[in-house]
Amino acid sequence: MCLIKRLPVTLDRERTAQEVIEHYELNVHEACIILDHVNSGQYPDERYEDPAFCVDPTQPSINPISPPEIQIIFGESNCKQLIWVSREIVESFETSFIWALSHELQHARQNLLYPELHLTNRFICSYYSQVFRVEPYLIDIPIELDAEISAMASIETLRGEETLNQHLDAERNRNHNRREYIDNLLQRKSGWPGVIEATRSLLFARKQRLVHILEQQHAHGRHTYLNLEWILEG
Repeated sequence: MCLIKRLPVTLDRERTAQEVIEHYELNVHEACIILDHVNSGQYPDERYEDPAFCVDPTQPSINPISPPEIQIIFGESNCKQLIWVSREIVESFETSFIWALSHELQHARQNLLYPELHLTNRFICSYYSQVFRVEPYLIDIPIELDAEISAMASIETLRGEETLNQHLDAERNRNHNRREYIDNLLQRKSGWPGVIEATRSLLFARKQRLVHILEQQHAHGRHTYLNLEWILEG
């Protein structure tokens, strides 16, 4: 896996990045990571409003409106997944860095192992408010909950249970919303059935409505790559 540093990175931080990369066991051709010199929100593409993200570098929706230097990396990379990490994440506390990078590496692994699963979750996320009549909470989306659970496991494996608990306590103490989020995350982690089963359960909860929306989208030439039957039929 390639690691592109577009800012000065301490030796300790680079070693941490390599530890996380090795933990996820992706080979050199499967993913490329960019540690960028800018913070989130400083590039025109709305994707860069997130502090980190994972994409297929061949996606036309992101390449043309990325900055030229990032376009060059996209064009030259033969990796199947590209992870962008903002400056504020690179320079954050170590456990926050491990969490964010692990989250995106888990997305890369999801995309590589189960591409249809990822597309299905993105479809659910796009129409979640129409189907469930509420705006989605991040971890309402199975691939996001899976990535968060994986990030916690990564910290525990690499730095130990005590360090993970210290990180969770620090996050809880940031503000009320963060405390609520962490408590909700830990509650959902208990009894987590896995990302495939969780996606299947979510689909079955609103099967008719989601299938109807997808049929409408197909009629307009959108989401034609997606077929929900692969998971509905189990």
